[in-house]
Amino acid sequence: AADAAAGAEKSGGPGSNGDEDPASSKDDDFYAQSGEAIRTLREDYPDLLDRQLTWGIYRDDVGLVDNTGEWHDRGHVVASGIGEYKRTHKWLRTAASILFSHVEVNVVRIWSPLGSSGVRTIKVRWSITAKLRLVGNLTEDCHFDGISEYKLDRAGFIYQHSFTDLDWDVAQMKDRIAALSFGQMRQREPQLGSGQWFKDIVPEGWWNH
Repeated sequence: AADAAAGAEKSGGPGSNGDEDPASSKDDDFYAQSGEAIRTLREDYPDLLDRQLTWGIYRDDVGLVDNTGEWHDRGHVVASGIGEYKRTHKWLRTAASILFSHVEVNVVRIWSPLGSSGVRTIKVRWSITAKLRLVGNLTEDCHFDGISEYKLDRAGFIYQHSFTDLDWDVAQMKDRIAALSFGQMRQREPQLGSGQWFKDIVPEGWWNH
């Protein structure tokens, strides 16, 4: 009864339930949630390498996919499920603290196009400026840009995050990140999405947190 009353209140009163279009209601819910996702991404990106993200906009089965072709074939699954997604983001923050003495992340543009397949997405063009650690106190200014694509389900929640473009201006930085991330793969090939290659480059006990 309480749910029925709540539904009636949202739709303008008991007499309006029979006139409500279910499809319109679902569309309203989708746009409300997708709007929340856009606002959250815009707020999260500047602190992407400093703190945890806001996880409420993602589904529990969210996937992280590398579509850049930089280190893997396009479509490589980096993380599968919210647990691995969180651990991958934690590794990213750890790697950034090792690689850079200072780093800033900026949102250049954020938009929500409708894909050719009818899938609604959010795209974020981001830009990172940083000081790459070299030897001793020496640093080198570096800059790179990228585009992340977030696919939305019918309820407006993110079920897939893909890196689609990367633009690097310091080859040495790319080599260092590759060595940090994938050095262990030379000894054993991890299962897709397992995050196995991260385990040997972080402090003991970190992986279980």
